[in-house]
Amino acid sequence: MFGGYGSTHRIGDSLVKVSMIGNQGPQVICEFEECQTTGNKPGKLAYCSLVQLEGSESVLFGGYDESCIENNDIYILKNLDAESPKYQWLKPMTSGSIPQARWRHSAEIIKHESGNPSMILFGGRNNDHFALGDCYKLSLTNLQWHKCNMLGDVVQASHSHSSVVWNNSMLIYGGLNSEDFAINSLYQISLEDKVNAFNDQCVLYEWMIETFKFIFQIVHL
Repeated sequence: MFGGYGSTHRIGDSLVKVSMIGNQGPQVICEFEECQTTGNKPGKLAYCSLVQLEGSESVLFGGYDESCIENNDIYILKNLDAESPKYQWLKPMTSGSIPQARWRHSAEIIKHESGNPSMILFGGRNNDHFALGDCYKLSLTNLQWHKCNMLGDVVQASHSHSSVVWNNSMLIYGGLNSEDFAINSLYQISLEDKVNAFNDQCVLYEWMIETFKFIFQIVHL
């Protein structure tokens, strides 16, 4: 975990490792450990995204600072020692169609058939737009951004939604729309890369409640 608001309603810059160490009945027992970090640190941020690659690296994007100034920076977090919580922050240069600064977006890691990973970014908000409905892909091989051409039904602009990757698709649910209303739309975006053109299909389940700022996960039963 990184950053966010603390109990004093101040934005932090701590990196915390959460380890699941056992069960006590239906409850999961977790251990929290603050990590030591070096390098080009992001500073204090809230509502950024932090997604993990396979192995010992994670990617941080966006968020806003104590002055409510949003950013579109990318940071790479590397684990320097698998036996201890020691990490290094790197701030690489990116190129291509760089997305607007934003917060309360969602980001997911996908791996293409070639084996090369990318980060998919959707939505969020910033000081100019209450809700964004754009989608970007960042190649994690050459750190080049591409704006995705969305085909099919239009995905509603939203922030504070949740997303998850499933069967080469990105599922996006809920959030707040441009009129500040909670929504209960579930979208499925096919991530089959055809010159960065993704097909999307809107599937609305009326029994789902309107909600935002929640956790959305795929569970195999």
